[in-house]
Amino acid sequence: MAKVTLKQKFLKAGVKKYFRTGAEELVLGSYGKKETPALKASYLFQFSKLNIQSGDVKEIGPFEFDFNNTTKADAILNADAKVAEGNVVLTYESLKSGRVVFIQLSLSMLPIIEALNSDSRATDYLKIQEKPRIVNTIFVAVSAEFVERIKGSAGIELNSQKNGVEISLKPSVGGGTILKLVLPKNSTIAYGLAIPVWDGSRTKVVDLNPDLKGAG
Repeated sequence: MAKVTLKQKFLKAGVKKYFRTGAEELVLGSYGKKETPALKASYLFQFSKLNIQSGDVKEIGPFEFDFNNTTKADAILNADAKVAEGNVVLTYESLKSGRVVFIQLSLSMLPIIEALNSDSRATDYLKIQEKPRIVNTIFVAVSAEFVERIKGSAGIELNSQKNGVEISLKPSVGGGTILKLVLPKNSTIAYGLAIPVWDGSRTKVVDLNPDLKGAG
């Protein structure tokens, strides 16, 4: 199983580092401006979030907690931080014991672009920012037991963001039960950002470029 290392400024999964500052307030589709304070961690200053009704989500993981390279001080888990799924409390000890693991959820590009281009408030805000960014990837903690239940899932789909983000995990064979994963507030542990790419007249977003610069 791949491992995750937690530091005060970032979460490291494999060779990539993801932002941690302000993570608890963010969800897939949150947008705003990237702040890069000197000698401090870069982070997203959230302006609002996109109304993404549906879209394919890629799940990567599970990731085991690398407690050998993460001190309790580095983990600095927010007191309000929650496990996204499972009857277990998110603590350094529950991560170290293996009862809680991490999964990465990344929203596909098309629903983000469609949501941006149908939301004039979002595009009007982002086009005047020096460093406009959108959250397209998050890391959440789930129980190890829940991971066993989703191993046979062939597809994952984001259904709505009305009352938190709801994820459907579809079985790989017909007739199986579709599992629902509702990500509660304060369940995001780390996040990745995307940069909107505009058309020539800067009226529509036509692409997204990943941005992990300054994560650590």
